[in-house]
Amino acid sequence: MKFSTRTELRVPADDVFRAITDMARLERQLLRKGVEIEGPKDVDVLGTGQIWRAKFHYRGKKRKIEAAIEDLSRPKRIVIESQVDGLENRCEIDLIALSQTKTRFRMAVELRPKTLSARIFLQSLKLVKQRANKRFTARVRTYLFDVERAYGARNE
Repeated sequence: MKFSTRTELRVPADDVFRAITDMARLERQLLRKGVEIEGPKDVDVLGTGQIWRAKFHYRGKKRKIEAAIEDLSRPKRIVIESQVDGLENRCEIDLIALSQTKTRFRMAVELRPKTLSARIFLQSLKLVKQRANKRFTARVRTYLFDVERAYGARNE
C-alpha cells in the first residue's frame, strides 16, 4: 500500500533539505511526544547507512521501530527504510527546485506486510485509504508549514 503527497514551498530546496534532515530538531519533537530514540551520537551530517531505533506507545502497545537511511542525495532525495511490527516501510522524499525561492516537496511511503497481523492491518487500512491518505497529507503539510515559516522568515 502506498501513500503519497506533494506540495510547493516558498523556501529554497537547500533550506528545506536542511530542515528535514535536522536530527536535533526532529529528536526534540519526538521526545516531546514521548518517543524514546537512539541513534548515532553527535552527528552533524547525515549519511547513508545510519540507523535509528525508537520506542513509542501506539494503541495501547509499546512499539519498536528501526529506520535506516538508504539514499541521501543532497539536496534532492532522501530514502528511508524502516520496520515496525511486521511492516516494512519505504519513505522516499524528493525535492525539486522550481526557482531560487520555490521548492516542490514530494513524499511517498510504501507499506509492505511481513506478518499475518501486518497483512490484516493493511487490509483494514485499504478500506479507509482515501481518508488515511488525506490525514497523511494533512500531517505532512502541517510539518512543512512549520519549515516554511521557520526558514521562509530567514529569506525575507
